[in-house]
Amino acid sequence: DAARAVHLYEESLVHWRELGDLPGIALALGNLGEACDHLGDFTRAEPLYTECLEISRQVGDRQGIAFAMSHLAHLVRKRGENAQAVPLFIESARICQEIGDDARLAEALEGLAGVVVELGAGPDAARLLGLADAIRQQTATPRLAVHQPGYEQDVAVIEATVGADCLTVFIREGTTMSLDRLLARLPDNGDGPDASSESRAAADLTR
Repeated sequence: DAARAVHLYEESLVHWRELGDLPGIALALGNLGEACDHLGDFTRAEPLYTECLEISRQVGDRQGIAFAMSHLAHLVRKRGENAQAVPLFIESARICQEIGDDARLAEALEGLAGVVVELGAGPDAARLLGLADAIRQQTATPRLAVHQPGYEQDVAVIEATVGADCLTVFIREGTTMSLDRLLARLPDNGDGPDASSESRAAADLTR
């Protein structure tokens, strides 16, 4: 169970620290953070992910960087700090694309969609879902069952924001957009579109 996993990962972390093996330390930190996360111990998980990120950067482990940033983004989101989660998800997504980690890329895009809809970017949240769906279909990468409830909740929020008909339209648009083009539109980017005006336009489509 998760409590047993925490104990094992704690022992693993002690072992790797004694050896001074930085990649091993980063791996153990990430595993321990994830186990604490699953137990709902977010206060403990955050510094573990943060140290994992710092060491992963130090040793140049891009997969470790993407892992830690994505998990930190989810923790920040749980605190309701959506604006702070956006750049974390974006950097994780960019790295995942560069290293070919399709599963984590799709997860980052879906998490990002749940964040930006709360920031008023409903249409682009739907497009993010579309791009994530396209990646999953092209690479045969299914969504993990543990992520399904949160995904369905985010889809419901996005649908309530843009309307069912527009949700379908925007998701379809997202399947044909590049990652760079879509990320450039988001609230974290000063040159992105006015999300509120686009949401009003989406509402007009349903009238």
